[in-house]
Amino acid sequence: GRTARENPRLVLQALGRFVALLSAARDPESDERRPRPLLHIEAHLWVRPVTRVLRGVGRTPEFRWYEDDRTAARRAALSAVPPGDEDPDASSGSRPSSSAGRPQPLPGADTAPRPAQVHLPAVYCRNCGRSGWAALSPEADPQQLVMAQDRIWRAAVGRDKRRVRYFISATESECQQALDALTGARPADGRTDPLSVVVLDGGQGTYRLPTAGDDGDLVDAWFALALLDKKTADRAARDDRCPACHTDNSIRFLGTAKAALASATVTQLFTGGDIALVPEERKTLLFNDSTQDAAHRAGYVANASYKFSLRSLLAHNLDESGAPTALNDLIGHVLDSVDDPEALAAVVPPDLHDEPGVDRLLSGRGTGDARTWKLIGERLAFATVMEFGLRSRMGRTLELTRTAAAEVKVAEPDRITDLARDLHLSLPGQLLAGGGLPTPERYLAYVRGLLERMRTRGAVRHRWLDTWIKEAGSNRYLIWGRRPDGMPA
Repeated sequence: GRTARENPRLVLQALGRFVALLSAARDPESDERRPRPLLHIEAHLWVRPVTRVLRGVGRTPEFRWYEDDRTAARRAALSAVPPGDEDPDASSGSRPSSSAGRPQPLPGADTAPRPAQVHLPAVYCRNCGRSGWAALSPEADPQQLVMAQDRIWRAAVGRDKRRVRYFISATESECQQALDALTGARPADGRTDPLSVVVLDGGQGTYRLPTAGDDGDLVDAWFALALLDKKTADRAARDDRCPACHTDNSIRFLGTAKAALASATVTQLFTGGDIALVPEERKTLLFNDSTQDAAHRAGYVANASYKFSLRSLLAHNLDESGAPTALNDLIGHVLDSVDDPEALAAVVPPDLHDEPGVDRLLSGRGTGDARTWKLIGERLAFATVMEFGLRSRMGRTLELTRTAAAEVKVAEPDRITDLARDLHLSLPGQLLAGGGLPTPERYLAYVRGLLERMRTRGAVRHRWLDTWIKEAGSNRYLIWGRRPDGMPA
C-alpha cells in the first residue's frame, strides 16, 4: 500500500509484468502440441454507443458528450438552489453548454488553450470527410440560431428539418480567401465562393459575414461553409447536402451504434496484427435480452466482419510498390491466394455458407467442384466491384480509409477527347462563343469526371445484371425476387 501511494508508476509497471508472465505461463501437465494456459485470464472490453456527440464552436476540434452537459447543469442547479426549490427544467438541455460545474483552472495555467464554452451537435460529410456543426434557424429571424442541442436533434428527424443548417468548419486557406475578398488583396482562385464563408458565432448564437476584424483569434466562433440562400437553404437541409462538396444525402450526425463498434472490435481481434488471437481462442459471445435483437446483432456482426476481412484481403494483394493494378487482376490474385479454409472464410460471405458445396469446402471435407468455385468467384468479383464502386464512399471502405485509391482508366485519351468534341458539336443549339471550343484538356477532364461519377453511383457491369440491363432497369424484380443464385439482395 505504501509503494502504491508513493510510486504508483512503479506499481503499474510491476503489475503489467506480472500479468504478462501469467499470460505466457503454460500448464506443465498439458500436451506440448496443444498447451493449456497455467491460469485462465479473461479481458473484458466495455463499449458504449457513440451518440449525441457535441463539438465546441471554435478553431480547434473539441468534443464532449451531451450527457456531460446535462450532468453539469444538474449539479450546478442542485448546488445553487436551496433544497426543495429545484428547477425541473434546469437540465433540459435548452441552453448552450456553459462552464457550470467545471473545475477552475490552476494558477499559472493561463497559457493553456481556452476550452470552448459553446457546443453544438457534431456533423460530418460521409462523402468528403469534412466535419462541423448543426444549428436550427427559426422562421422569424433566420440569423438568430437556436442553440439548444435537443431541439436540433428533434428537428433533424421531424417536420422542421428544413430549418436545420449545417456549418462545415473552414480550412485556413478558405478563411484567408474570405478575408482577402473583403479587402481585394488577392483574387479568388475559384475553388471556394467567398460568399459561402460565414462566421458562426456561438457566443451570440448567430452567424454573420466575415469582417476585417476577424483576422485575429475568434472566441467561441469560427469560419464555416454554409448554404444559407433563401431559395436553396431549405431544400439543402431536406436533402442533407454538404456545404463543402455539395453532395446530397451525405451529412450525418457524428456517432456509431454498439453493433458497429462490436463488429469492428471482433474483426480487429480476429484479423489484427499484434493483438490477433490464435485460432483456438477465436470465439465471439454476444448477449442481448431480446431474441429478435440478438439474431439481428449476430447477423450484423457476421456480415460486417466479412466486409472487413475482405477489405484486408484485398489490401494485402495490392502491389506494395504502389503500382496500379487492374480490378480483374486483383480479383484473380485474391482467388489464387485462397489456399486454406481460414483465408477462404474472408472470401465467402455468410449467406453462402448454407450452400452444400460451399459448406463442404469450408469444413475441409472436400476441395469444391467447378460450380462451387464459379459461384465463389462471381460473388467475389461482384463484392470487389461494389467495394470500389457504389459502396466506395460508405463506411470504412478502402478508399475512405486511404488504404487504396480507385480510378477509371482512360486507355486512349486522344480518341476520347475527339469523341467528346464531336458529340458536343452534334448537340442541338450549340453556339460557339468568341473563345471557340473548349481545349482538349477540358474535354478530357469532363470525361474523367463523368466516369468517376458513374463509378461511385453504381455503374456496375456483371453477368448477374445483364437481364436487368436489357430491361433498361425498369423491372426491379429481376434483381430482387428472381435474382441469380449467390447474388446479394
